[in-house]
Amino acid sequence: MNEHWNQAKTVVAAITSREDQGRLRGILRFPEWKVQVVQSLRSLSAAVKTCSGCVVIAGTRLRDGRSWKDVLDDMEGLWNRPQLIVADRLASEALWAEVLNLGAYDLLATPSSRQKSNGLCRSHGNLAFGKPHVRATVRCGRRW
Repeated sequence: MNEHWNQAKTVVAAITSREDQGRLRGILRFPEWKVQVVQSLRSLSAAVKTCSGCVVIAGTRLRDGRSWKDVLDDMEGLWNRPQLIVADRLASEALWAEVLNLGAYDLLATPSSRQKSNGLCRSHGNLAFGKPHVRATVRCGRRW
């Protein structure tokens, strides 16, 4: 077993809705998960550079007006680049296709269920910590 798998895992979340932030913290309330909420691309960038194997969840718009595409561009040159999960209340098929085509990991419809959010984070965590995984998919337009 990879020794890193037993270490705490960090979710860096750039989600503007306080309700969604609280929901995410409730979903990932397990001891091995730490949720770090950030408000801007600058703070997200700083957080990502200090964690190894973290999961990044970003809304389509950050508080500073930047988008998930800016997040993806900002993380491009990192040696430990985390995958990006985009969170959106509408989660259309067009957005899902764009998210995947531009290189993000997945699209999460919000509000999301505990099972779906935890499954996506664990799936990405498996990638980050050397475990095999099964790719998660989102049924667009549905609330999980």
